[in-house]
Amino acid sequence: MNGSIPGHSRSRMTSRSAATSTLFPEIYAVLTILPLFFRVVNLLRRYDGDRHIGIHPRWLARRFRRAITSSMEESLDARAPQRAEQVALHRDLADLVERLSGSGDRSDPLVEATLACVEAALCTWRASTAPGTPPDRERLDEASHAVRAASVALRFATADRRADRPADEGRPHRTNSSPDVSATPGSPGRTPQSHLEGKMERSEKVDIVIVGGGMAGLAVAAELSASRAADVVVLEAGPDGDREHYRWSADEPTAMRQWLDPTSDPHFWRPYATDGVSYAGISGLRRRMGGRSLYWHGVTLPIENWALESWPVGVTHDLTAEWLGGPSLYHRVSEELTKWSGYDITDPPGTGRRIAFGDYEFGPVPQAVVSRADGRWQAYSPLGQWKDGGKPRLVPDCRVLGVIISDGRAVGVRAETESGITEFRADRVVLAGGTVENSRLAIQALTEVGWLTEPRLPGLVDKVVHGFNANFDLARLSPELADAAREHSYGITACASGLRSNTFLALHVNPHGTAVLDAWVMGEQIAGEAAYVEARPAPAWPWPTSVVAGLSDIDEKLRHAQQTELQRLWSQFLDAAGADRQPLAFAPEFGSPDLQELLLAPKDATGPTEARTYSFQLGSEQHEGGTTPFGTLLDDDHQFHGVPGMYAAGPSTFPRSGAANPALTILALAKRLAHRLS
Repeated sequence: MNGSIPGHSRSRMTSRSAATSTLFPEIYAVLTILPLFFRVVNLLRRYDGDRHIGIHPRWLARRFRRAITSSMEESLDARAPQRAEQVALHRDLADLVERLSGSGDRSDPLVEATLACVEAALCTWRASTAPGTPPDRERLDEASHAVRAASVALRFATADRRADRPADEGRPHRTNSSPDVSATPGSPGRTPQSHLEGKMERSEKVDIVIVGGGMAGLAVAAELSASRAADVVVLEAGPDGDREHYRWSADEPTAMRQWLDPTSDPHFWRPYATDGVSYAGISGLRRRMGGRSLYWHGVTLPIENWALESWPVGVTHDLTAEWLGGPSLYHRVSEELTKWSGYDITDPPGTGRRIAFGDYEFGPVPQAVVSRADGRWQAYSPLGQWKDGGKPRLVPDCRVLGVIISDGRAVGVRAETESGITEFRADRVVLAGGTVENSRLAIQALTEVGWLTEPRLPGLVDKVVHGFNANFDLARLSPELADAAREHSYGITACASGLRSNTFLALHVNPHGTAVLDAWVMGEQIAGEAAYVEARPAPAWPWPTSVVAGLSDIDEKLRHAQQTELQRLWSQFLDAAGADRQPLAFAPEFGSPDLQELLLAPKDATGPTEARTYSFQLGSEQHEGGTTPFGTLLDDDHQFHGVPGMYAAGPSTFPRSGAANPALTILALAKRLAHRLS
């Protein structure tokens, strides 16, 4: 269990095996009867919104006391080193029950707290060790997290009564410009009123609201449009003006400047704080309709099987084997991109010839791009499906502040426009605003319903990238390499097993007639607790957001392995070019501060040069993901375990990202999500 995510869905808590009923009858009885109360609550709510029914705390406390005391005292092992921790868990849970008994509350949030207490009791029981059995550290940690979660849920339940006090009873008056969330604690199943009060410009009802008009959001919307299943609206924080890819609308120098000096792009946006190293520099979002789909380079690689082994089996099957009784999602999306581009994307034109030297052989890089005679090109964007207008409706200049929660589920969003605040009420909300924005919105919602003990989501990853470039005298290269350079060749090869990386190589001729070699290795960063997105609770949405990231020990091993691989490639290329071998000199720190200068230098060189090495700071590849993954936070329907009606799209949903560029998987999962929503 993740340290900041207590428990899973109700269905998991209420579907225990027959063994549970035999070993722990009292808890099983509670688990059996609780779903009936939820059915009654939901039924009454449908017909009488002001009526509530709950569980009497004293009745629940008696059942807990008998069940927990008898089972825990019998199972505690006096010889186990963890006995003190188990006794502490027992004491904390007993104290929790006493507080529950004395609360005198019959509100629905108490029912949610009851579920959390049941989960805590079960986790504590599972953590208990029978005599002679070694204690299970993982289960002890799980029990500790569950008890903390139950405490948070109970605090929300008892605090909920304060939300109905008049403003003059010890609570500051709220204004539209500065709502007071701290004075009105959130409770499971209810959006704090401070987010909703004040003058509203307008409110409208739709079936599905999609947050974010980038690659993922537009792809989901386009698929929903094809099914004609619902009234859908896409909300994009940026403007809807020039819809062209940046490599199509700008010349080469301008495009390179927009990439390597993003402040020159008026759409560049970084809505989060950093440590000034990771997720700084060229890292950020592009706040415009189309988002990064107007900036990516069209590389369409499926996630490797070794990474997909960590994904839910059902999702992996749909991606790679078959979907809905037909071809896999990867196959279907590849076919659609081939149709759009007019050629087989696995062997695109304009990537030159295959490059081979030493024991390396580079094949063509799969790309969904279209070029024109003057050398400008564009990569696929779902935004092209709206070139003649049509639905779903796209709403620009509309930043979503937060997800509206009612009775524990998402019922819409609150957004800020130039004219004021608008509520979009919807049965389903899809977060597709990029990994960091998805994380902020999820943190706000999950904290509100009591699913997070800390306002952060771990697991943030990007790609680990090292590379080098050098200039050569074209006349001194072998005929094969010289021809490859003249044809502007671009190739890829998978690294050896265990390196979790792909190697890319580009050969071309610069304006001065000098051959340019550029090679880089792109690998998978492993998710962990040390890299995360955090949103600090504040009186008003959006909560201030920060990104914390760095390389773990396993990432450092990958970093050094990539450097070794590049040195091997460089040596074999020099052998093929008839030049003396030279060592590559890598900087001790990860993330080149002079990245722009290093990447632009080959273009201006008028003759042969030594190799220049570089590495991309985390966030600079703009392949970040992993904070709202399938399994831990999302079910197989892409829906959050803790917030029914709230879904996620994009690379934030990836349990592992592999070495592949994410776009093909983003488009494939968008198709899958749209089917689940329709």
